[in-house]
Amino acid sequence: MASNRPFDEERISTDDVSPHRERSVEQTTAYVREPHVDEVHSVREDVIIDHITGRRALLLRIENILWFFCSLIAIIMALRIVFLLFEANTANGFVNFVNRFTNPFVRPFDGIFTNPSSGGSVLDTAAVFAMVLIAIITWAVVRLLWLVFDIPESGTSRSVGKYRHDRM
Repeated sequence: MASNRPFDEERISTDDVSPHRERSVEQTTAYVREPHVDEVHSVREDVIIDHITGRRALLLRIENILWFFCSLIAIIMALRIVFLLFEANTANGFVNFVNRFTNPFVRPFDGIFTNPSSGGSVLDTAAVFAMVLIAIITWAVVRLLWLVFDIPESGTSRSVGKYRHDRM
């Protein structure tokens, strides 16, 4: 091949040339550009942008974030309950932080139930009730998000796949 031709070009000659004899190329030679194709088979991949799947992925991400914060609050409230059950020192900085952090969540439910106690241990029923209620509220918000923003597919079909065919 000549050095000025690209590698993916193929020389086609209409002359009767033996493969063992060298002949000069005449005017009957033409150059044809073919796309690079694997010798055994080629693969075609169609990519379809699916906006419904993208929207569902975003909703799933929001759902996970909401459940993360709900779980974080529930864990801190569980620490509050454990600290009161085991008579933790309220002058301790961490115990004081947990009590101050959970007060806005627990305070609305103070006095609904009596707090059973034995000796110095107290079961904070308001914190237990707040944990259950926050979980229910989080579930309701997540469910409402899915009901409002998840659009059904309306009977259309989509497919993404790879197609393979043998080269002839």
